[in-house]
Amino acid sequence: MKARMYQIGKLNLNGKVVIGDPCYEKRDKLMYKVEECQSGEYVGYAYMRKLRDWGERVTKLAIYKGDEKKQCRIWLGNVFVDAGLMSFFTEKVTLNGNKWTKFCDLMYGKDYAKYKEIGLISSSGLGDGYYEVFTNKDRTAFEVRFID
Repeated sequence: MKARMYQIGKLNLNGKVVIGDPCYEKRDKLMYKVEECQSGEYVGYAYMRKLRDWGERVTKLAIYKGDEKKQCRIWLGNVFVDAGLMSFFTEKVTLNGNKWTKFCDLMYGKDYAKYKEIGLISSSGLGDGYYEVFTNKDRTAFEVRFID
């Protein structure tokens, strides 16, 4: 079954993007941080597909500069998930205490959401684990692939 694509929102990136589980703190080495990307407005998408025995799941979280969906074939590495969530952020924020509670309220019952003006978040397919991150040669597109 083909995945359906849902627009989450837009991010304005200034030469960098942070990709990872939003529960990790700034000092965590498990967060994958991309230092180099083209600056500008990126549009975020959650790709969803119905899986037998699992229901509808997010199969991929992606951001693309502008409206064009670009092919991401260059492997950047893995990102680890511990809260069942994945994100693209303009900068890494620490979501502890009251901030974490408000963040959890935002995500409750949702597969994806926009966090203020600085982040796009989705559930991570089948939950915790590690997932591959891909980009294109121009670094104007980034994808976290949860389920092929």
